[in-house]
Amino acid sequence: MLVAAGFGDGGLQTLARHGRLRALALIGAAAVTDEGLAALAESQPGLSSLDFSAARGITDSSLDALALGCRALTSLCLGSSTEIGDEGLAALGGLAMLRYLDLSSARHITREAAERFKAERPRGQFIFPAGLDASEPVPLPEYTPSENEIF
Repeated sequence: MLVAAGFGDGGLQTLARHGRLRALALIGAAAVTDEGLAALAESQPGLSSLDFSAARGITDSSLDALALGCRALTSLCLGSSTEIGDEGLAALGGLAMLRYLDLSSARHITREAAERFKAERPRGQFIFPAGLDASEPVPLPEYTPSENEIF
């Protein structure tokens, strides 16, 4: 695990070029986007666990890259990523070994897609936003950082 508050795509791309990673947890890496995650997925096919729980710049295209590049993925945490939807979730459907998924802030996942994903995987823990509606994205409350979080 790496606590990486200022870690972004450049750091992730550098990290992706060095060695073979099996697990990576970048706690606080809010600046990671699709570009960095795609570079990681392309260079780390043996990655089994990935935790970017603070990354907010992740979208469906990152999940496409992960599904193609990281076939051994068993655990994925993108709990702060709000821009993930049904297409990204469907891409993850190809990851046969995935047993843990946290997309708890994903605003664009419908109830139908979440239920289909869970039904295809009877074993596992899959966390989606509360109150999913079959036709509407999940509205999230506005977030206001506290004084301690403002840099």
